[in-house]
Amino acid sequence: MLVARHMRQVLRRQSVTGLLSAEQTSRRGISGTSEEIRIPVPYGHIAGKAWGDPKGWPILGLHGWLDNAVTHDHLVPLLSEGYRLVCLDQPGHGLSSHYPAGMNYKVSDAFTFLRRVLDHLKW
Repeated sequence: MLVARHMRQVLRRQSVTGLLSAEQTSRRGISGTSEEIRIPVPYGHIAGKAWGDPKGWPILGLHGWLDNAVTHDHLVPLLSEGYRLVCLDQPGHGLSSHYPAGMNYKVSDAFTFLRRVLDHLKW
């Protein structure tokens, strides 16, 4: 997935430049406190958490099946200033609304869900 590939590149770049070196311990990272977000959708809302500058370089965190947005909390201290990390609870998971009765959860539905989210975030 594109997000996972980007995160690997970011983490690789940071480890190459000495993520754990003495000079890196003083680097400024994105805020350690999250902002709760709710994105309206026709069946309710998509819940999520966001860190960093809203105008920063966007990173979208998506969890796997039967998981939630908290999965990405451990990435926050690894990101430098200048990034915006938005982690979402996919429909029916965490604090997001469930699909309406009669609608099944399918992997292909993620495209519609993601399009709505990206449009809302203006990414």
